[in-house]
Amino acid sequence: MSPEYRFDDYQLEPAERRLLRGDQEILLRPKSFEVLVCLIERGGRVVHKDELLDHVWPETHVVESVLVQCVAEIRSALNEDTHEPRYIKTIPKLGYRWIAKVEHVSGPGEVREPLSTSDRRPSIAVLPFKDMSSHGDHDYFCEGIAEEIINALVRVGNLHVVARTSSFSFRNRNLDIRSIGHTLKVETVLEGSLRKSGDRLRIAVQLISVEDGFHLWSEQFECETGDVFNIQDQITKQIIEKLKIELLGEEEAARVRRSTENPEAYVLNLKGRYLMYRATVEGLNRAIQYFEEAIEKDPDYAHAYAGLATCYSSLGFWNAVPPSQAYLEAKKAAVRAVEADPESALAHEALGFVTLLSDWDWKTAAKASQRAIELNPREETIRVGRAMCYIATGDLKEALAETVRATGLAPLSNVANSGLGLCLLRLGKLEEAIVQLKKALELEPADPRTRLYLGLAYVLKLRFDEGIGEIQEAFEQASDNTLVLAGLGWAYGMAGRRTEALRTLEKIKRRFEQEHPRPYLIAKVYCGMGEKDLAFEWLDKAFAEHDTSLTFVRTDESLAALSDDPRFTGLLRRMNLITEETAPQ
Repeated sequence: MSPEYRFDDYQLEPAERRLLRGDQEILLRPKSFEVLVCLIERGGRVVHKDELLDHVWPETHVVESVLVQCVAEIRSALNEDTHEPRYIKTIPKLGYRWIAKVEHVSGPGEVREPLSTSDRRPSIAVLPFKDMSSHGDHDYFCEGIAEEIINALVRVGNLHVVARTSSFSFRNRNLDIRSIGHTLKVETVLEGSLRKSGDRLRIAVQLISVEDGFHLWSEQFECETGDVFNIQDQITKQIIEKLKIELLGEEEAARVRRSTENPEAYVLNLKGRYLMYRATVEGLNRAIQYFEEAIEKDPDYAHAYAGLATCYSSLGFWNAVPPSQAYLEAKKAAVRAVEADPESALAHEALGFVTLLSDWDWKTAAKASQRAIELNPREETIRVGRAMCYIATGDLKEALAETVRATGLAPLSNVANSGLGLCLLRLGKLEEAIVQLKKALELEPADPRTRLYLGLAYVLKLRFDEGIGEIQEAFEQASDNTLVLAGLGWAYGMAGRRTEALRTLEKIKRRFEQEHPRPYLIAKVYCGMGEKDLAFEWLDKAFAEHDTSLTFVRTDESLAALSDDPRFTGLLRRMNLITEETAPQ
């Protein structure tokens, strides 16, 4: 039998690939988990870096920084202070030593009963329901019901629930349930179908065991649209019973907590969120209309206010709406969302995002995003939002830790994987960033943001043709996105293609005659061309006009050439990103 280990409040189960703290499972990426096992099994002695690399990545060439990232993830998961390590001590130029006392729970010659079902932490993935309606035009309802069930199950402490983005990545893919379950590393999968005709609903659900493909439970429901809340509650209750989960009193209360009691508002909110997730300008504008209609039906609907705030923030960030107007509306909606429901993670997530971009109020934004994590620690988009706060204030190691956690929660999430790639890019870990961003593009090839990041990484590696090619493709995917166009101009400048950089600069300026100007983007292109004085001139304009693109100036890799200039330090000081005490001497 494989040994198990205990140290402090933690238990490591190598055979089950689980790290537990009490009843809570701590998620680690597979390679990080293997590094942890390797260190514990060799506890007390120095484990050389080469030994770790050979053990965890046999017959594979891996750069040392990948190992460093794994150790950083382990330390973050164990809440370890690198300055006062309790578990892993770095031995400079050699490797690492596990220094904590470890108890062997079972070992050679010892007999231990297998873990019972009650000892294991159950796990489930909820797939988007299939639309069986005659016209096939109710995807929003199918996804919405599945998401509401996920949100209810997430509140059950002793249950691992796969994040929405990972589960929904299997939308419209004709795969065997057992294959999906193994990919998502869960024991059970819930799939369902919905047929809607007028106000009548027919919902069929099946809870399936991944191990053998057997149905643990299946049922059909027929109801009016207004009864859908009760159906969702029944489905959630049946899942909990079939998985034999004991609920605490507060978990039971949280499970049945509803975002609204108004069925019309509920349906409008589902339509809005469906379009919001598609993240196109047209879709965001239509989503706003649905959220506003939902609020008319229920003036205290926090989820609708949060969706409204997210849509306006996104439109402002992408310059589809004048930022001053967009963020004013976003801030009002986010504040109202928190007022309507102080326990809504969505509300605090929205407030953190808009406060970061519109107010440059770093502390308030961090507080809001941290509160969102406390309310829903298993949602990867909330983790990525927290990472964006760290990126803005320059704490890239913490940003990396959050995006690593996000990818652990949702391995198939493009948002999480792209966010991790951005952190690696801004940390200067370019080879790792390229690998990570390619992985994100495999998940969502049509994401121009991820392709832009990949292009920037190539340019910084002086692989100009590849970098410009990637950014050109990103521009083909989103030709209305001036951020991508500015990235292309910067890349031309870095490659010494001055004529093309100037031509791109003129395109950007002509665009700004039709849309809200963003001086920051012009500064980026000038920086790529080596025109520092002009870059600072436009950065000053960006500050004066509160250009929201300036939010992430402190760590922007495309402005690295300016970082040693006292004018750059002065800009950061004006934005309260550094103080007299923290400013470089």
